[in-house]
Amino acid sequence: MLTHDQMHNFCSRLFIVVALFSSFSARGEAFSMPEISVIRSSTEQLGVGPGGIVMADERNLAALDIVRQKLIIIDTSNGSYRSFQIPNDYGAASSIRIVGKNLQLLSDEGVYVLEADLVSLPKKEAFSWKHDNEQSTQRSAIERKFVAAGEISIRRNEKSGLTISGEFNGENRRIGLSPLEGGVVTSVNDLRILEDGSSLAWWEETASTEDKIDASAWTGRFSPSGQLLALARVPIETVDEIPLQYVALSPNGKVYFQGLVDGRVLVEDIQLLTPSETLKKKRAESRGLIIEKNLGDLYEKEVRRVAEEELGNDVRAAIVFPRKSREEIINEARRYLNMKWLLPSGAYSKDGMQSFCEPASNKFWLRPNHLSGRIGQTLTSMPYRWGGTSTPESFTKWLNKGRIAGDICTCRDSKKNYCIVPEAIGVDCSGLISNVWGVQRYTTSSLKLASVQLKDIRDLLPGDALNKEGSHVRLFVGFEVGDELKYVTIESAVSCGGVCERRYTSAQLRGYKPIRYKAVY
Repeated sequence: MLTHDQMHNFCSRLFIVVALFSSFSARGEAFSMPEISVIRSSTEQLGVGPGGIVMADERNLAALDIVRQKLIIIDTSNGSYRSFQIPNDYGAASSIRIVGKNLQLLSDEGVYVLEADLVSLPKKEAFSWKHDNEQSTQRSAIERKFVAAGEISIRRNEKSGLTISGEFNGENRRIGLSPLEGGVVTSVNDLRILEDGSSLAWWEETASTEDKIDASAWTGRFSPSGQLLALARVPIETVDEIPLQYVALSPNGKVYFQGLVDGRVLVEDIQLLTPSETLKKKRAESRGLIIEKNLGDLYEKEVRRVAEEELGNDVRAAIVFPRKSREEIINEARRYLNMKWLLPSGAYSKDGMQSFCEPASNKFWLRPNHLSGRIGQTLTSMPYRWGGTSTPESFTKWLNKGRIAGDICTCRDSKKNYCIVPEAIGVDCSGLISNVWGVQRYTTSSLKLASVQLKDIRDLLPGDALNKEGSHVRLFVGFEVGDELKYVTIESAVSCGGVCERRYTSAQLRGYKPIRYKAVY
């Protein structure tokens, strides 16, 4: 049986904003999905895709464009859509959810940003956004605000499943979710009461693989007595990336799924069949998550050379694994997460350096989004820098000497020196892990030299890491307290412009391997 009672979640990529017109498929009808910006995937990071979907009402689907910071409302009955700019007064939004009659936007760290009233949505030409100061201190991206009214509890049962119980629209109900593929039911992501009184649920199951996280996602319709009436597998295996809110449940029983495939935003409806029909269907062949090939020894040497030049006498010796306690590792990571620094004009821009990512034109410095327009302001957390290994001390030192803060443009071309900008300072995902473990500079492809692989994700402890070789690595902080399996990480990522804390479900970490530093105690 799965048990956990612990704590708290992304690293670099080719930063190309692509305007997409993706196909929206509804069985028997098809129309175009409005433009959603996507940052394409590249070395050491998954792409920053769309920010998720929710049903604003029974016919309107709301999609978040996290690059342009726009909310897109699609009328699923005819394919028409409207686009609304999101105010930036309280920070950028990266995920979306419905709470009662309000649509809420959340930040990378799961902090409440804004909300809008959806009651008169069909008649609105503009949203009336508001900010609730009490909610702005809550980190809750992974916490589900179910549409079902009343108190809902989720508890683990003896069959490696989860039981949902409580008051559903004034009635006491109980729904049992058992494993469908021999794994463990790890999270209940959403729950909705339908017009006919039945319930629609979306949940995840994690398989017991020995080398990486493997997860499946499901939606099912249940009778008031809790009997499973219809079932569908959510096809997460067929896409490269999914947002936090990758499924939207409609009051009329329809289910919509969003994912990223080859840089295109896919939104489609999912047809629920009888449970036996669904379970007879063969699982789709997995695309896996995007894996970039090893950049090789030349890249390893270059990032280490840059680290040696920046760190000087503080550079760490090769093939030395100092003993580190888990507490020391987490505390060190929080130094990067919580450090405060003032952005001077000299670190914001340089003569002859345009903030633009186009390696073919020898332009490969791009300022992290959250630094734009922030000259003279105090910022929190170290910024992301492709190929970077800055420590809080070296960052402060070189900031005062006029180096430029952050760089989120990446490439894999050795002729372009892998787009590493010597004038920039900051840290990328593998640089952060190398620093907090106290070892020489490794990349996601070579971290295996400083670690051992765990056989079971449930063996993860604070200070371990989740690594996708050639893609991205995250420091594991802990599991959220409760009967559902939800991971909390600290990582350096392009999508949040630097070091941030994040929360994930198993489906979002599919393909990652749990690793442990060799000398941790």
